[in-house]
Amino acid sequence: MSESDEQECRSAAYILTLGPAAILQAKKVVQSVVDADTAPAKVKTYANVLNTRLNSNKEEALQQLNANPGLWIRLHSNTKSFVLPNLGL
Repeated sequence: MSESDEQECRSAAYILTLGPAAILQAKKVVQSVVDADTAPAKVKTYANVLNTRLNSNKEEALQQLNANPGLWIRLHSNTKSFVLPNLGL
């Protein structure tokens, strides 16, 4: 992540949460994860997104996606995530 990318992430004034349809229909999804200093809960949340194995059973997988909407980004084929270094992942 470049210094200018990090500055852009840190200066964001608004956070937009998208629903599953918007994520899956987008041409590209760019995700910015704030640093652990300002949002310590992000460490656990982002680790769950990275490490959760989606169930092969469709109904179970839908329950997982419902419980953790951040998992939807993993279903998109064109994503880019910017994660600041002190997230510790």
